[in-house]
Amino acid sequence: MSEINVTPFVDVMLVLLIIFMVTAPMMTSGLDLQLPEATAQQLHGTDNKLTLSLSADRRMMLGDKEIQLDQLPHSVKSAKEIQLHADKNLPYGYVVKIMGVLKSNGVDNISLVTDSSGEHVD
Repeated sequence: MSEINVTPFVDVMLVLLIIFMVTAPMMTSGLDLQLPEATAQQLHGTDNKLTLSLSADRRMMLGDKEIQLDQLPHSVKSAKEIQLHADKNLPYGYVVKIMGVLKSNGVDNISLVTDSSGEHVD
């Protein structure tokens, strides 16, 4: 027989594809945040933005790496745009402090990320 049967190969590849599709979302680690709600439209931009997440207990993650406040200036030196995910229970003054650190270290564009699925705020 001079032909190669590719059916088992295709079966294995489909099973692997399903396994990776199911497990990939579970592999992302981060902070458990409760984002504030807003009714504004979602902005569409480039995908090469850095993401800074701030939890209610003031833990900070830049991308998927946890950092301390004193490491923030060095970590954002080359960034021009950052998406800021701040927990809604975090004091406003702390968020402004972080935004000041970012701005003073050359970050030109800071986007505040909100949960747009919420209700109207009166």
